[in-house]
Amino acid sequence: MFRGSLALIIVLLLLLQPQVIPQGQALYGLDVFDSGVFACGTEHQARWVNDGGALRIHQSQVWMGMYAGDVADLWVQVHRTPDGSLLHRGNWDHYADPTGIIDQIQLMNWTPNYISLGAGKALVFTYGCAKQGTAQVVVTIWYSR
Repeated sequence: MFRGSLALIIVLLLLLQPQVIPQGQALYGLDVFDSGVFACGTEHQARWVNDGGALRIHQSQVWMGMYAGDVADLWVQVHRTPDGSLLHRGNWDHYADPTGIIDQIQLMNWTPNYISLGAGKALVFTYGCAKQGTAQVVVTIWYSR
């Protein structure tokens, strides 16, 4: 019994170790999408083209905001072109105020791996919210070259 518990504790400790960007690799943050304030009820789409050199995306974060008192289901998807690889998918069911930061921020972390985005390639951002309300969504990536 003790041996199995010890093995479980060791596995949990290994899984909880922080993931590190390899030595010498600078990490940069960039807001690639900001929906601005929009009314719920329709789906929207935006596109961001990587005009620089190739990127290694290590993390993406989505922040979703609703005005106080609004009730809606927000959703977001970010895909890489041309292959359609999913970078981020999230949703937030906003039904009550106040809400905490954990509800409205979602983080995807691939470190020590990454998602490649070549020069001239794009990210496609699809977002919206159902029901009634006013929302805003911001997508941030952390990358190295």
